[in-house]
Amino acid sequence: MSHDSMLPFANHLWQSTLFAIAVWLITLTLRKNRAAVRHRLWLAASVKFLVPFSLLAGLGSHFQWETSVTPPPAVSMIVETVSQPFSASGVSVIPPGTASAPQASRIFAVLVGVWICGIAANLFWWLIRWRQVRRAVRLAAPADLDGSVKVMYGPARFEPGVFGVFRPVLLLPEGITQRLSPAQLQAVLAHELCHVRRRDNLAMAIHMAVEALFWFHPLVWFIKARLLEEQERACDEEVLLLGGDPQVYAESILRICEIYLTSPLICVSGIAGSNLKKRIEDIMRNRVALNLSLSRALLLAVAAIVALAGPILVGVTRVNAGESQSSELVVLPTLGPIVISEERPSSPQTAQLQRPPAAPVEIATAPQAGRGWSTRVGATNSWQTATAQPYRLGEVKVNGAKVLHADLIRSLLGLVSGRVYNESALRQGFENLKHLYGNLGYVNFLPEPEVDFDEQQRVVNLTVNIDEGAQFTVNRISFTGNTTIPDEVIRREILLKEGEVFNASLLYLSLSRLSQLGFFEQIGIEDAWIQPSASEPKVDVNLRVKEKAR
Repeated sequence: MSHDSMLPFANHLWQSTLFAIAVWLITLTLRKNRAAVRHRLWLAASVKFLVPFSLLAGLGSHFQWETSVTPPPAVSMIVETVSQPFSASGVSVIPPGTASAPQASRIFAVLVGVWICGIAANLFWWLIRWRQVRRAVRLAAPADLDGSVKVMYGPARFEPGVFGVFRPVLLLPEGITQRLSPAQLQAVLAHELCHVRRRDNLAMAIHMAVEALFWFHPLVWFIKARLLEEQERACDEEVLLLGGDPQVYAESILRICEIYLTSPLICVSGIAGSNLKKRIEDIMRNRVALNLSLSRALLLAVAAIVALAGPILVGVTRVNAGESQSSELVVLPTLGPIVISEERPSSPQTAQLQRPPAAPVEIATAPQAGRGWSTRVGATNSWQTATAQPYRLGEVKVNGAKVLHADLIRSLLGLVSGRVYNESALRQGFENLKHLYGNLGYVNFLPEPEVDFDEQQRVVNLTVNIDEGAQFTVNRISFTGNTTIPDEVIRREILLKEGEVFNASLLYLSLSRLSQLGFFEQIGIEDAWIQPSASEPKVDVNLRVKEKAR
């Protein structure tokens, strides 16, 4: 696992955090409504940590509409920024050759190790507690109480509770019939049966998985407290709604808390959980909670539909947007891979900086009925069009990449399985990738894509072979043409430093800064002479300037 592979995880945490905050705001507006509604909302916030939006968006990418509806650019930008604030393009990539790379890798490894240790500690702690409850169930004896749930008498130290998710067992402490009055015992049984009907054990078991994976997130612990509180209040409301006496019911809860210990597992529903003082006050008030009004029920239904269907529609929109960009670029099957006919120059640094026009790509085009041809496709991407269904990306492989992670390269190239194959976008992606490698000092970078078209499945399998070359550093920076302006004044505007990794973008920016001083005529990239060393991966940079007449 690398830095770049953590970007989806960081976006998922961000999305889950926003979702939980939205749920919290909604529950504030439902304080006078039934606790069962708030409990379901908090459960949805917990489940969201297990369901990334990217999974739903990926599901949507497998669908397409006949009519492509592309949202306005401003809306798309807002959606992308809010849903995915951490992107590959916004990440500072640290090349292995720099001094800070080992330290960053060590910090990253330590963080991952701490996360895994936290998961292991949570699972171990839950296992110990589960074994305690399991041992109590094994030692329990059947009770002579009739009901829809199996009732057993267990150790006398634990409070009454429901054990089990799919086959629940109501575990009562031995001697409880002597400690509680019949009316109080009936109230306790009614409370526990409410937990069974609501399947609270299943809900808490789900949150236990969330808590184990995301133990470091404060909102996960906040959601746990809210789930426990709302599930107990929901059972209290149901017991009173069924005709329970508030005085007897409150006394039974206080008596249980006085005599017995709380269950060691949150997925074993008891009776003494949540804020006891507030619960007793609410029970004695015997306030009838409001049912959801039609308007609020509709708003919650719309919010649920948006939360589920929104990411799916985003995936569908992305696919349609890709199709609209390539609607006139319907690809005919090729007979061989795309070969970039660009020879590596003898002075690669100069070629990288001066950006000569890239040689066109030779694409062997499948012959039409009765004739055949081989078409040269240049920067204009003049494709042979057809009415056939466009190809989609299938398997995408990246070979030879050592500096950048393969997942980051796929992201920069926009290669997502299931999307429409667009060579024009792929060419632009390679230019961006070459620019990024050039900024990291790998100016000899050379990508070689191999494309395999499956005509029957209308799928393109792509293999990207990467030749990174060596990483170049700056050996010496010199200046010519300055007669009155000292070298020190010019050197202050140069962002490239001797001994550091060569960076093409810093050179371009340095030339712009020099031009803005007002001392020289306009300085272009043609005024920068890059001389590579014949024996080592170093370059000398000489800048030619012309002072303005005064």
